[in-house]
Amino acid sequence: MPNSSGGYVTRGLVLAVLLGCGPSTGVKPPSPPASPTATSPRSYRVRDATGPLLQYLERSSALSAEARVETFERLVVAANPDLFEPGVLSRGVKTWTGLDARLREVLPALENRREGIQRVSAQLATELATHDASFRRAFPDMKWSGTVVFTTSLDAFDGGLRPVKGETTLLFGVDKIVKIYGENARIGPLFHHELFHCYHTDVNATLEPTAESHGVLEPLWAEGLAVYVAATLNPDATPDQLTLRDPMTREVDAVQGRLAGELRGLLDDISEEGYRDFFLGAGQRADVPKRAGYLLGFRVAKHVATRTGRSLPELARLRRPELRGLVDEALAALAAGGS
Repeated sequence: MPNSSGGYVTRGLVLAVLLGCGPSTGVKPPSPPASPTATSPRSYRVRDATGPLLQYLERSSALSAEARVETFERLVVAANPDLFEPGVLSRGVKTWTGLDARLREVLPALENRREGIQRVSAQLATELATHDASFRRAFPDMKWSGTVVFTTSLDAFDGGLRPVKGETTLLFGVDKIVKIYGENARIGPLFHHELFHCYHTDVNATLEPTAESHGVLEPLWAEGLAVYVAATLNPDATPDQLTLRDPMTREVDAVQGRLAGELRGLLDDISEEGYRDFFLGAGQRADVPKRAGYLLGFRVAKHVATRTGRSLPELARLRRPELRGLVDEALAALAAGGS
């Protein structure tokens, strides 16, 4: 789950959000499907709510600041009021002072992203069905029954889980996607990354930070495997499109051995500092590139997949103690100069 909101969250909150996709019990997960070749029926719903935003952008350039706010509320908010409740938007904003104030702050910047937003929205019409089908072919036992919504987040999030009308909903903010990924933004990798989190916690509840299952191991594996899934289902995606952006990737490459060695000692560490410094944009250590855990987790997942030969559904079901041993082995290889 790429943390694009500035890092104002804790590990406990992130894991709790991930668990919103699936059960919180410790029951043994079902066995993976025997054959992941056929496209399974969709268990979740997909809703494209970007149409009103496109209508707004067609008119907004000629409007005054006040008229933009009024027009946005009339065209966009009124069409989908449930997506603009404080509980949906405010969690991705450091200081929330109300919708009107947020609109005045964000709407001018949307003008500069008009073409990018139009391009991403066009992808929804031409590519989303393909990405949806490829995910269900890879995970035919997907049973998460929530709703996926593409909308505008007013720069609160690119992708993440939010409560909408009392239901945990996977939301994608096309405006924030364009802000982060620029002209090369693609919905496929991010869609697969976030949807996999829902699948992962649905089939493997051990991500919950209990006495038997805590430490940096869980987010390292959950985020790294999500990146690996996105890379596998989008083989032509660039590192940037996989949330592995420079300068973080170059900085990690320069000190990978040291970081991997340190992570080995943090796998069972329940303190917030380890998670914060390896996964959040609010990391406070100058010697650890911000969000380095995503790249290192991806390389760990790739190593484990190659080492074990397991399918994506089988990898999703790995749990302690086997998972810990495999991750530790992968980190040792990275510390020794592997990739």
